[in-house]
Amino acid sequence: AMCGRYGLFAEPEELAAQFGFDPTAFGAGYRPRWNIAPAGAALVVEADGSGGRTAEMLRWGLATARGPGRLLFNARAETITERPAFREAFARRRCLFPANGFYEWAPGPAGSKTPVWVHPAAGGLVAFAGIRWDEAGAIITGAANRLTAPVHHRMPVILPPERWAEWLGSDSAPDTLRAMLACREWPDMRMRAVSGLVNRADNEGPQLIEPVIGDDGDGRVVAPRLL
Repeated sequence: AMCGRYGLFAEPEELAAQFGFDPTAFGAGYRPRWNIAPAGAALVVEADGSGGRTAEMLRWGLATARGPGRLLFNARAETITERPAFREAFARRRCLFPANGFYEWAPGPAGSKTPVWVHPAAGGLVAFAGIRWDEAGAIITGAANRLTAPVHHRMPVILPPERWAEWLGSDSAPDTLRAMLACREWPDMRMRAVSGLVNRADNEGPQLIEPVIGDDGDGRVVAPRLL
């Protein structure tokens, strides 16, 4: 599935300034994370109903009747208005998932996969389009662009800052919202191979996004790559 891991390690003040919410009302429980996995706590930003924005922590992924391990943590842009689980949330409860970047796994020889970190070239934050239910949320995914297509055919839908207000607005037209989910090129995004440390969901820390040439499968870096 895509997107299955991402990182958000910005300080609360930077998040509040960029996304336009009151830092004093910042949801409890936030901490910098380099390895956010489904079922984990995720920060979302949404409209507060009075012209402002608010941020809070929720669970990334909605549990389904098919079992505790079957979480709905991605919503496909192409079918978001068709699937009952997503349709109402898309119509009424849209949100943003702030992120410093996301991971994908590039196919390698003999079935091996190398983790890849996709991120803004200059650092900083992006926003994934999202929907939420009461205590859970999902990231919307769409077709990969030219940067990420060699690695995976899907990627999270990234919304530019000038579209955030419209995405969060309660009176935005459905056709406008769907059009926002179209595939976009992101010339200011970059991608690099990182170590296998991210493969374990309980591994954390900035070392997860350090560039490498390869690793031995257990996350031990074989050779660093200087970018």
